[in-house]
Amino acid sequence: MHLRLAALLTAALVLVGVWTPAFAATRSVASAPARSGFVPVNPTRVLDTRAGFPSCGASPTLTQDSFTEVDLAACSSHMPPTRYFNVPAGAAAVVLNVTATNASAKSYLSIGAPGLQNQGHRPAFSTLNFSPGHDVANLVTVPVSPSSYDTSDAGLEVYNHLGTVDLVFDVLGYYMTPGQTQTTYRYTPVQPTRVLDTRHLGPLGPGAQRTVQLTSMPGIPADASALLVNLTATNASTRSYLTAAPTGAAFTTSTVNYEPGKDISNQAVVTVSNGSIAVHNNGGSVDAVLDVVGYYSIHGQGLFTPVPPSRVLDTPAGGHPLGPDSTLRLAVTGHGGVPAGAIGAVVNLTATQETRPSHLTVWPDQQPRPGTSSLNTNPWSDIAGHVQTRLGPDGAVDIYNHAGSTQLIADVYGYFTAS
Repeated sequence: MHLRLAALLTAALVLVGVWTPAFAATRSVASAPARSGFVPVNPTRVLDTRAGFPSCGASPTLTQDSFTEVDLAACSSHMPPTRYFNVPAGAAAVVLNVTATNASAKSYLSIGAPGLQNQGHRPAFSTLNFSPGHDVANLVTVPVSPSSYDTSDAGLEVYNHLGTVDLVFDVLGYYMTPGQTQTTYRYTPVQPTRVLDTRHLGPLGPGAQRTVQLTSMPGIPADASALLVNLTATNASTRSYLTAAPTGAAFTTSTVNYEPGKDISNQAVVTVSNGSIAVHNNGGSVDAVLDVVGYYSIHGQGLFTPVPPSRVLDTPAGGHPLGPDSTLRLAVTGHGGVPAGAIGAVVNLTATQETRPSHLTVWPDQQPRPGTSSLNTNPWSDIAGHVQTRLGPDGAVDIYNHAGSTQLIADVYGYFTAS
């Protein structure tokens, strides 16, 4: 993988935390792609800017107010670098787990297709928020374009606002137009369903794992190729991480980075292997909670269309936080390029200015609220979470806050339409 750093030349107001222009628009850097099906892959690390990672080129730490262009290839050795995986240039979007570590300041990342730095202003959306002393992960579904370094690979661009930070990228799959050489799968959202809660079984110790069979997942067909899950870590004894991966695969990547005293969650796309998936704990003791929110299969419902990330909710701009035991209705269709008739959407939801530990639940409007969570929050820390959700018949979703009050920001990254 190759990296290119360029300082942002235009003067900009320095903000701490999330940058939140009200319903700010971004300009597209490529023509609108066709509707796409999903190609799952076993978790593959393609970027690690920390020293010692076998990369295809230089891997510098991200600096302040700068852009980094990344092509999505992985290498197995330094001498010479051997490329063994790539997201093809014809991909419309990539799904990857992004982890920020070794941060020197409270900041955020914006991740999009190459061309962000050519728009003449700081990107008007955020993807991942982080602060010093914490390893923070978020699932990302983001449009890609052919890399400027190797046109056979897909590329993307990352903007870092403040300080320095190291990044880790793990690719979980990508979206391609159906009918090409790869087999593609359609997405079907389901009512969020809890399929694992080790608080009732006993925590996971160092190196321990739990296997979850498809037969324990209501509404999931036997031919499902991959699952969309929400994984939460709670009751942690130390700092470590959980990995959701295909059963039998090597646990070489991470899904949720956790620490004591906090409930931390993240979505993941997990390839099904032998009719099951596995959750693995790296170190210490922790409880794992797993909710299934959708699946991919040949006969699924929806194809995906990525859009340039666009802000569709900004409660700080309006000055009205979401209070305890309260629900906010968010109209998604008709905003951010999501058309009427869309059955689902990919939204990056950020909670900020929280007053108490809490959790948020996102579900289709006009439907009962499920007994699951979409994002766990903690006081006065900006926390972003990938939310891939079904839309209600009116094209809206509901967002429930359990305790305290919180400000919410949402950026839409794409939508699903019935095939």
